[in-house]
Formats: sequence, structure tokens, C-alpha cells
Amino acid sequence: MKLLRVILPIILTGLVCGLAGYRVGQQRQRRVTFAMIDGDFLSDFTALKSFRAGDTDGAIDRIETHAFMDATVLLYDPHAAHKALDMFIPQLVDYRHGYRANPSDWTPMERNLERLLSSRK
Repeated sequence: MKLLRVILPIILTGLVCGLAGYRVGQQRQRRVTFAMIDGDFLSDFTALKSFRAGDTDGAIDRIETHAFMDATVLLYDPHAAHKALDMFIPQLVDYRHGYRANPSDWTPMERNLERLLSSRK
């Protein structure tokens, strides 16, 4: 009986702490995810407005930057498995060779993407 009085509060304390940690982590994940979705929306909507206004080059630049940034973020973790991205890597490489072939025009993020893509070959 005395053992039960000691073990039960320890178990309950562990459960409460575990639940509290889970809830805090869940809220943090939501804030991070929503911030990323906000950024995606802003980038895509700005590109869409540019395209509709007739600024096709500006819209393409915005979409390219967004796509290249997303690919860089996804490729940054060498141990992560991104099945959808892996299917499109050859097309991404072909696109970059066709439309972004001049390294002097690349941003630092694009240089990083090229480094990550070359390490995946």
C-alpha cells in the first residue's frame, strides 16, 4: 500500500508532464507551419499578381526563387526521404541548365542548391 502511494504520484506526474510537453510542441509546430504557409501564400500571390499585370519575367523570377528555395530546404537534410522531390530532381536539373545556366546570375541560395543537387548525383 505504501509503495502504491509513492508510485502512483510519480506515474501521474510523468503523464501530466508528458501531456504538457506534447501540447507545447504541437502549438509550436502549428506556429512554424502557419508561418511557412503565410510565406508561401505571399510569394505565390505576388507572382500571380505580377503575371496578371503583364510582368511575366517578374512572376517567373518570383516563382523560380520560391521553387529553388523550397528545393534547397528539402535537400538540406541528407537523411530525409522526399519521394516527390526525388522524382523531380532530374527535371529540376534540366530546368536549371536550360533557364538558369549562367552561374554569375545565381543568388547564394541557388549556389547552395547547385551544391546540394551535385551531391545527390
